[in-house]
Amino acid sequence: MASGGRDEHTEDDFGAAVFPYLDPAHPEYPAFEEAVRSFAPHLHELRSAAEMPIIGLPVGYEPIIEKGEGRTYVTGIVPAEPDAYKQQPVIGIQLIHLGSMRRLAQVLMFDARLALDDGDTQRACEDYIAALGFARQVHKEPYLISDSIGIAIHTMVVKEIERQLRDQPGLFDADQLSQIAHTHAALAQLPGIDIEHERMFFRDTMQRTYSDDGYGDGRITPEGFEHFGLMMMPPRDFGSVAFTDAAMIDRRVRAAAMPLSIVFSNNRKQELAIHDLVMDQTQTVLDRGVQWISMMRDTELNAANIREEEGPMHISFAATLTPPMRQMVHNWFEYQHTKGSFSIMIAIEAYRAEHGQLPEMLSMMQPKYLPEIPLDLMNPGNTISYLVDGERYVLYSTGSDGDDDGARRAPEATDPYYSDAEQMFELRYPQARSPMTNEAIYEPSGKPVLAQPQGPDGDWILIDTRPVQDGAGGS
Repeated sequence: MASGGRDEHTEDDFGAAVFPYLDPAHPEYPAFEEAVRSFAPHLHELRSAAEMPIIGLPVGYEPIIEKGEGRTYVTGIVPAEPDAYKQQPVIGIQLIHLGSMRRLAQVLMFDARLALDDGDTQRACEDYIAALGFARQVHKEPYLISDSIGIAIHTMVVKEIERQLRDQPGLFDADQLSQIAHTHAALAQLPGIDIEHERMFFRDTMQRTYSDDGYGDGRITPEGFEHFGLMMMPPRDFGSVAFTDAAMIDRRVRAAAMPLSIVFSNNRKQELAIHDLVMDQTQTVLDRGVQWISMMRDTELNAANIREEEGPMHISFAATLTPPMRQMVHNWFEYQHTKGSFSIMIAIEAYRAEHGQLPEMLSMMQPKYLPEIPLDLMNPGNTISYLVDGERYVLYSTGSDGDDDGARRAPEATDPYYSDAEQMFELRYPQARSPMTNEAIYEPSGKPVLAQPQGPDGDWILIDTRPVQDGAGGS
């Protein structure tokens, strides 16, 4: 199976960013359709595997990659040598399967589209349920990257079902909706993200690359310096190349810089302190809620300042290896809206399947179809909003301006940096700052003092089953 039909010359035309959303008029569509239909005998195995409680992991660390006809194929995994695990970071041993999980979920989404073209709604339903099963399996792994992949798969299913309901209102029958709802509920009820294993991964890396003086401190070793250099290559994957990149990747520069870098770079305790600060503040925001999210701004700025101070003789590996937790936290809170709106959408469709019409208000579905109405994180104490438009409906959040505009979209941003600003929690809950020092202001309890919302005028559309108008953006 081609991995998204990607190759370096044609990715802009068709590739992982397009599949499985190719338009049937696209010149590559027949090739993808043929490939997925030929894969049909294996899809039953995928659906069965998705019902399992956990994922069976391959014993190996590197994919076997082959090229042919301008495309790249993953055909297997290189078997692991007996001592290979000693050379691998913990996260590298356990997470090799994540790319395959996402690609297989994309295959299921494409097959669901083919099933609907064939008039086989049940097969499409089974594909959606299997993809949700993959998301559940991945979410059960205690790693941030696993959470990210699980969120991506879950969101892909939500948007695909929304798209199909926009084209075909009342598409699924009551039994199919019940199956989807139960699978979604099992996924939605999983615990929140766990950052403790991220700490474990970082400490594992420190143990492999730094000396230990017996008191928890030490310096990076020459082998550790080499290890980080290998972890950070190739530079073309990370944008423009700086002199620091050359110091890490070019052997001659690395050999010249290594002795002084070992002396002048942070010691083990300093690196752990940088990483722990980010992780501790992240945990605080996750524990206390979205109104604390402004704390992540200073956390990210601190890491950015450390990176700016880097040079070939002074490198902070903690600032480089620590994940972008500010974005991760935002994605997590956004995912709560994704889960909540999907729960409501499935309940609305189940209500319609039984009563032949849409509910006038969300409370009419309680408790039979919806035990509780999910909250709008942009509007504290209030639920996600619902607007009926004939036989269609919209689910929306008040967005980052904090007021209800009746499901009116926020205007398109002229600056790409501010696109989707109505979805930015930090604009809804900006932290007040001292006019004299620009330092963040906190209450005696430690809670951030909030300023007025700064989001654009308009709402955040979560689910919109109305036909897409020419020139109107999708949800």
